[in-house]
Amino acid sequence: MSIEHASRILLAAAIVLVAAVACEPTPSEPESSADPVAAPLFDRQLSPQVVQQLAKLRRYSAPLHNLERAEEAGFDVLITDCRENPGVGGMGYHYANLSRIDGAPPTLLEPEILVFAPRRNGSLGLGAVEYIIPFGLWTEAAPPTLFGETFRANNVDGVWQLHVWLWKHNPAGLFEDWNPRVSCG
Repeated sequence: MSIEHASRILLAAAIVLVAAVACEPTPSEPESSADPVAAPLFDRQLSPQVVQQLAKLRRYSAPLHNLERAEEAGFDVLITDCRENPGVGGMGYHYANLSRIDGAPPTLLEPEILVFAPRRNGSLGLGAVEYIIPFGLWTEAAPPTLFGETFRANNVDGVWQLHVWLWKHNPAGLFEDWNPRVSCG
């Protein structure tokens, strides 16, 4: 075998290897599933309408597991470090799409924040989406609602907020702020 022939074989093998590696999912992407709404999420009975809304939100957010893709989609401002409440749970890092923080009523497929939770291997994975409306921008007498849930007042940050733990099971509840399975440490 000539040196030129051996070099071509090695080059072809390298191209095949690079292509195979490029097709592998990155560690921050969700586990592959034919249906992005297949994973069980719910600890309680939800109305068919809410289940349908959550399925739409899951399909919308499925491509955003990769932080780079989330940033490209406008979630490019880190607004908190990893948040944890000892004895209660954590949240993770909050990445905001600032153009969506406008005081308008919440829109299903336009969450203002993606919450990335630390994984055991040190990478970040999408855990929740969050809807927020600053107190000063919400002009209605009653708090905002979405999915039949009333937003909670977050007096520390001065916002109405609603977490939706679509991608990391929250034993405390799908719409709870703190997730006992999230740790920043």
